[in-house]
Amino acid sequence: MERRKNNAGVLVVRWLLILQAGAQNWTGRIDLVLHSVDEAMGWVEQYGERWQLAEILRCKGDLAARVEGSESTDQGDWSRKALEVSHGQASLAFELRAATSLAHRWADPGNCKDAHGLLTPICKRFAEGFQTNDLEGARTLLSTLSVGQQGGV
Repeated sequence: MERRKNNAGVLVVRWLLILQAGAQNWTGRIDLVLHSVDEAMGWVEQYGERWQLAEILRCKGDLAARVEGSESTDQGDWSRKALEVSHGQASLAFELRAATSLAHRWADPGNCKDAHGLLTPICKRFAEGFQTNDLEGARTLLSTLSVGQQGGV
């Protein structure tokens, strides 16, 4: 029973580190964000609990884009890894978040068709939660990408 309590604590700590990284991102303190994300990754490696790994990888990709610019190869690599992990875990919410991050990256250089092709099938798999911020944001991005495919962006 004691082991289960410790595992629950590990899950909470990692999740709090990701929330902390998100809050720090708003402050513009990239050094603090990087520290929080790296610390969360360390907890994953130390304890082997992987259910939040996709979100940690997505955060790392978004951070790479912010630090290195939208053309960052690292950002795409981290985001693709997040997408693979979330898909493998059948975590549709994390898959949507990872795909949205990657679609934003692909849309920046004008690759709207690939970004739209990535995001559309994931959005179509949702049967509920249509009012969530993540799904609404993905649908807004899809609308923008559709206009981009028609040459409007």
